[in-house]
Amino acid sequence: MKRNVISVLVENHAGVLTRISGLFSRRGYNINSLTVSCTEQSGISRMTVLCTGDDATVEQIMKQLAKQEVVKKVMLLDESTASLGDVAFIKMYVQNGKRKPVMDLVNEIGATIIDMGETTVTVQITGSYQHVDESLKKLYKLDVAEVARTGLVGLAAGDDRLIDQES
Repeated sequence: MKRNVISVLVENHAGVLTRISGLFSRRGYNINSLTVSCTEQSGISRMTVLCTGDDATVEQIMKQLAKQEVVKKVMLLDESTASLGDVAFIKMYVQNGKRKPVMDLVNEIGATIIDMGETTVTVQITGSYQHVDESLKKLYKLDVAEVARTGLVGLAAGDDRLIDQES
């Protein structure tokens, strides 16, 4: 199964997230990651959906999304050219005097310490989805307490606009 990143511009009002996610579930499509946020254009939000499926499945998903009246634009992002990113916060348990292995690994993966308590260290990893996945695998070898992850966000490469200025 191929991994696919779909960018969807939608009207920003109550019930839109439920409508779009419901479309996926009613048709048996799994969402691996879903992020939603306001855009630079008032009243419009961007949904970035990471899902798996063959080309025919993704084409069907995109057609179904485009039929929704709240959807302004649907675009399949090319992972090789789009700007894609992810963020994860990881809280790890540490024992007094045994912070060095954690600190060494944090430096190795390029993470940032955002909180240091007496018994825990919380780090932030940013980067590609793959980088966050690989970094988490390394951190799971330590004593991980909690993980919070944003999910994939992305923008298409180039100068194209998803919505014309006049819209």
